[in-house]
Amino acid sequence: MRVKKIFFLENGLNVLVVNRNEYAEYYSKNQKWELYLNGDKYKKLNDLKELSLLNQSKNLEEIPLETTTELNKLKEINLEFNNIELKTI
Repeated sequence: MRVKKIFFLENGLNVLVVNRNEYAEYYSKNQKWELYLNGDKYKKLNDLKELSLLNQSKNLEEIPLETTTELNKLKEINLEFNNIELKTI
């Protein structure tokens, strides 16, 4: 599933925003995930979990997911011209 947005938080967490319906299709407890950049495997995620936000009900089509996996190199990636996907292992 395509990653729509990425946020890099100061506390070391990274937040990936994906389509809620696509995530629901793939989700299962203890699922393993990997990120792909333009079709190539980029990095295995150590952890991935839903992030609860106070204003989450504003956009019911998207869901934020948090990970502690270091993704700082993706800060330079423009999501408009590059494809970042989240896939199950």
